[in-house]
Amino acid sequence: MNVGDVKRIARRALQPAVVAIRPTRHDLDPGIWGLHVDDGTLRHGLLSLPVLAEEFGSPLHVDDLDRLTQHVSSAVTALEPGLVYARHQEVDTSATLATLGHAGAGVSVASSDELHAALSCGIAPDRLVVVEACPSDRSLVDAVTARPRAIVVSTAAVAQRLVSAAADHSGVDVGVEIRLDDPAPAREAMRVFADASVNVAVLRVRSSEVVRTTDDVETIVEAVAGAVKNLVPDLPQGMLEIVLSIDVACPTTAPIPMVAGRLNRAFGSDLVPPDLDATVSLDAACRQFVRGLLAQGVSAVVSMEPGPALLSSSQFLLTTVLDVKADGDVTHVVLDAGINIAEATTTEFHQLFNASQMDGEANDSFRLVGPICTPADVLYTNWRLSRAAVGDVLAIMDTGSGFVNSSTMFSFPRPAIVQLVDGEAKLSRRGETFEDLVARDTPIVRRA
Repeated sequence: MNVGDVKRIARRALQPAVVAIRPTRHDLDPGIWGLHVDDGTLRHGLLSLPVLAEEFGSPLHVDDLDRLTQHVSSAVTALEPGLVYARHQEVDTSATLATLGHAGAGVSVASSDELHAALSCGIAPDRLVVVEACPSDRSLVDAVTARPRAIVVSTAAVAQRLVSAAADHSGVDVGVEIRLDDPAPAREAMRVFADASVNVAVLRVRSSEVVRTTDDVETIVEAVAGAVKNLVPDLPQGMLEIVLSIDVACPTTAPIPMVAGRLNRAFGSDLVPPDLDATVSLDAACRQFVRGLLAQGVSAVVSMEPGPALLSSSQFLLTTVLDVKADGDVTHVVLDAGINIAEATTTEFHQLFNASQMDGEANDSFRLVGPICTPADVLYTNWRLSRAAVGDVLAIMDTGSGFVNSSTMFSFPRPAIVQLVDGEAKLSRRGETFEDLVARDTPIVRRA
């Protein structure tokens, strides 16, 4: 008997006990995402998700722009007169960018290319914040010329270069980034602007913490208030816009705890979704930040750059079952989407539905793997479904914050993006082809 046999015997012996003491997963209601079940299939309005995958190809990213508009509108209302800013790096297509602008959002851009892309999509300059960490001289000139809401710097060296670039442009608004874990560089940058008599219009406060509860908001409010008062004790705070670049969690996703992940992998115990009742919504977090900072004596205009909470739940990924293989203790379901486009499922909880078969009890556990020829291509180690058959279309939820922009063409071209607007599905970006991947290549012909 080898080590593998011993592990299998131990796993089979312990599995009932582990499963019994672990919480049982309850699927989140599709209505959370504006979806519903009709005739056993998952639908968005009159649109069948399996039919979408058949019509536009699979795998397929689906952006719900109507849902995104609702998120922006509720956040803007909560912050008024402040803005909600999306990070350009998390925006997947020009249509999404234009939707953000139309809904009243601002955009933070981190390069000259992103700046020009936002402007070309109709984002007004006064709704743009430029936050390039290490800008080139060309980028600084481009930013100054565009006259955005503010050009934000994080170090004294960049502040000095910005002062030089803006020397011939009056009325350019600048900003300083405050890192709550290290405010010293912000203080030095403020000193450069003060010496040059340059008005600081924006403080962008950056925190590495993720906000999930109202207690998290209270903790960060105190830290932000202390940092702002320490940095600008004599400046009338009502003249400032404070942009809180703080990730607000998407309520329906959460990091998979280490122990839960190991038990899921070894014994097939369920991964459970986040507690929605304990998770603060985006608009509630915005209101709490505004009221909290005001109560702390910070009367500046408060804006939010909330990260995942803004974009994540307005997108999902459709993927089709290519094969089902019974392999000892585990049944492998091979999908046409792998870690090249959905790697986040390996570390975060993302609700998964069989959009082709929503009826029945989810009793059977499956290992959902991608088509890439590597043992690492596992999206869900153990996930219970009522069935998994070749041709079924599965929906991975909450993929709007980084799935598209962090995807790669490893082994396969990247999929198309469809966007839902007014109940209709429209192709926003066609899928890549192999020809796309090699289009920039220059063949080298060797002489005989």
